[in-house]
Amino acid sequence: MTLQEEDLLFHPEVMKFFDGMKSSGVIKAHGFSTHNDLINLHERNNKELFYDVIMVPFNHKGSFVHSVNGRYSEWDQDRLISALTEAGNKGIGVVAMKTCSGGKYSPSPDTDRATLKQSDGSFSILTSVRRLLQWLISVRSMSMFQY
Repeated sequence: MTLQEEDLLFHPEVMKFFDGMKSSGVIKAHGFSTHNDLINLHERNNKELFYDVIMVPFNHKGSFVHSVNGRYSEWDQDRLISALTEAGNKGIGVVAMKTCSGGKYSPSPDTDRATLKQSDGSFSILTSVRRLLQWLISVRSMSMFQY
């Protein structure tokens, strides 16, 4: 998203439109999603307190490779966790996507890959996903997860 797109997201007329739709009962909530390193949008929303929900890529690696087009994206994990924690504390809904996008055998950084092996030498997808979800839940700023 370029600066022009950011300006559009928080343009007074766009905000007036969404406020009107919400006030008249046409919509119950409004939000936006990002697919790249756009933490500035979440930080701005934390100040403006306009959008009710945000959807953001988030996982233990701080990056993802898109499963269809192979595009790579990464972000400043500490800064994002701070922004999302603030959003959650302010009542902004946070939907995490790309939560397992590190790959089905991708353990959290504090997990040794050897602990994921089963007795036959194969990796346990269930164990890996379970550990990823436990890590996500521990962050406590997410309202919902999507993988």
